[in-house]
Amino acid sequence: RTDGISLSIQPKSTLTAGTSNPNYGAIRASDSWNRIVEKHSKDSKWKNTSSMKSQYICHYNNAKSFKTPWNLEPRRTGTATLKNFCNP
Repeated sequence: RTDGISLSIQPKSTLTAGTSNPNYGAIRASDSWNRIVEKHSKDSKWKNTSSMKSQYICHYNNAKSFKTPWNLEPRRTGTATLKNFCNP
């Protein structure tokens, strides 16, 4: 990205498919976040984990049907909301 480093995620349709069970959705979001952490957190550019998680969960909960890729930006430190397009 021109404005800084970003972890760009292209979610699979199995992740973005809707579910009527909120518990299953929460488990799926948590599990998929844990996979991202496991795969990328040892990278030297990884920082601000709580903000990156906020961005990820925002994308998962609010933007999965219309916004791809999901860009998690380690330089961001605020709370992600749909109003700021999940990147505070």
